[in-house]
Amino acid sequence: LPRGKYLAIVADRLMLAHTWDVSGGTKSRRIWWSARGNPASFPTPGTISAAEVESDYQDLEGGGDLMGILPSIGGADAAVFGESRIWTLYDIGPPAFFQIDAKEQGRGASVPGSIVQVGNVAFYWSREGVFVFDGASSTPIGGDKVNNYLLGDFDESKKRLVWAAQDLRRNLVMWAYPSGANQSVANQSVADKMLVYNWKTGNFSFVELNVQALHAVETRGLTLEELDAYG
Repeated sequence: LPRGKYLAIVADRLMLAHTWDVSGGTKSRRIWWSARGNPASFPTPGTISAAEVESDYQDLEGGGDLMGILPSIGGADAAVFGESRIWTLYDIGPPAFFQIDAKEQGRGASVPGSIVQVGNVAFYWSREGVFVFDGASSTPIGGDKVNNYLLGDFDESKKRLVWAAQDLRRNLVMWAYPSGANQSVANQSVADKMLVYNWKTGNFSFVELNVQALHAVETRGLTLEELDAYG
């Protein structure tokens, strides 16, 4: 079976992004989806067996390595994040299976762990700062002050330590990240800062604390109107 660095359930299939398999090795720009209704079934792509169960793969070029995948973003069945591009996927059935549209070109997610879903939108970090993607386009929410501080403080060499989560009860998105000051921390395997965003007020806060993981507190569907203005 193929493996994926990032996984999501998309249109009743298991979809992998940034894949590996025995015959092809690592394919950092590939998405590969299972048989419809059977996440354990990955017939050989291009065969009749694969076509019958609507399984296939697609290489997404022009956006660098794939950094993540989320289901049900905006009106799309999924959004796939590359380093410098964001695609949306729509389930259209055979023979193409998915309509794939590049919605952001020249901007993507620079940190895989920064991608977090809140209802039908996705927050993420790009090399320009903090953005929210609604399935059609991205909106900057950080502003110069927040983005300049974050990009100057964040130790990108340890981006594997970035974690993101949402707290729907308090209208918060939170990112734990390693700062440059983390060099002096005895345990350098943890993030030492947190960026917190309140989507109701549009306010940001920075917090100093050691974090090893973040988890969502609650999940429910939200629309852009419920998320209010992004400041």
